[in-house]
Amino acid sequence: MLEQNLLLTSGIIITFSLYFWFRFKRIFCLPILFNAYAFLYFVVGCIIYKYDILNGKNDEYLTLVSFLTFVACLGFNIGYVLIPKKYRYDKNIILRAYTPSFQSVAALFFIGVLAQSYVILKVGPIDFFLIDRKDRFPIMNQYQNILFIAKVVDVALIFSIFRFFKFKTSRDRYLTSAILFYNLFFAIILISRSSLAFNFICVFFFLELFKVISTKKILLLGLSMAACMFFYKGVLYAWILDDADYGSYNPGEFVNWIRNSMTMLKEGYTSDMLPNNSYWIALKSIFMVDPGGEGLSVWFIKEFYSDSYVSGLTYGFSGIIEGYLYLGTIGVFLHFLLIGIFFSYLEKKPSAIKIVLVICAMFIMFRLFRSEIYNFARTYSWYYVYQVLIIVVFDIFLKRWKKEY
Repeated sequence: MLEQNLLLTSGIIITFSLYFWFRFKRIFCLPILFNAYAFLYFVVGCIIYKYDILNGKNDEYLTLVSFLTFVACLGFNIGYVLIPKKYRYDKNIILRAYTPSFQSVAALFFIGVLAQSYVILKVGPIDFFLIDRKDRFPIMNQYQNILFIAKVVDVALIFSIFRFFKFKTSRDRYLTSAILFYNLFFAIILISRSSLAFNFICVFFFLELFKVISTKKILLLGLSMAACMFFYKGVLYAWILDDADYGSYNPGEFVNWIRNSMTMLKEGYTSDMLPNNSYWIALKSIFMVDPGGEGLSVWFIKEFYSDSYVSGLTYGFSGIIEGYLYLGTIGVFLHFLLIGIFFSYLEKKPSAIKIVLVICAMFIMFRLFRSEIYNFARTYSWYYVYQVLIIVVFDIFLKRWKKEY
């Protein structure tokens, strides 16, 4: 049954991906990237779990999880097509759109570098860069407010690429190169798969938009990037931290959510046994820094892996099992249906600001698979949406001040 379920999931992914390709003529759009992530986490993840973790044995809970992946993909894709759209991505949107000034983007980058440098100096350069991966989590959690400011560099990168393609000036090229080099340096030295993926998405989104590179090359590079994710952490942990225990091949990113889902199913957990209503906490987290409860990822590691818990460390959760705990199969369908509707609305009428927010959504989309909705909602709101709004307001006031003086 597992194989049949995964064939159904693959069929949904391929069918809708082709539909969206012929409709938008783009690889870098939310529904196609969601389906690409779904193939990695759902299809490849389940196959790896059966043959690598379970040594080829059948498991009723894994079979149920594989069926729920089909329901999730169906829900998302139906949700996305429910919102009618008449617009497509067009480079003229950027050429005509509001764009932050060079000074604002440069200031943003400078502020982010200062914040990151402050944390490095407080922790100590050697400890910051060479500390064991598990010991790094409490430090990152301790300085999370400063690191929140440091994350503005991500938004600065998007706006700097934005400006470069619009104005094509040497100073925009130098600024973009500097931010990109800075981000890639930390992606490698801190061994962060997500940071590496962010730079890839930012650059190739605009390369595709302006037709600098062919779709075939983007597809090949995307597949290479996906393959790289299986070995990236293991190889760099061995090279940089001399930590061979992690393993050169480590598929944990794509299978941990399956383990979490099966654990919840085997233990017979229901929504009544959770510490709080995760959807209510997610909704409050959009507007409140402290929504009054912890995410299911934190609760899960405390509940099942308490010996491994340190502040800031989680083993993720599962978007699929979150919906299933509340309303069963229909809960999974509704969970991903609403995500599809939200993404569809985000891309309904592209604008300069929406393009930035779309890229940010593409970057943290993986959280929808390996974690609960709270993790995505809180990160997206505070680390990206509100930062973009603050940057725009700051830039508007800066432009007005320059005109007056």
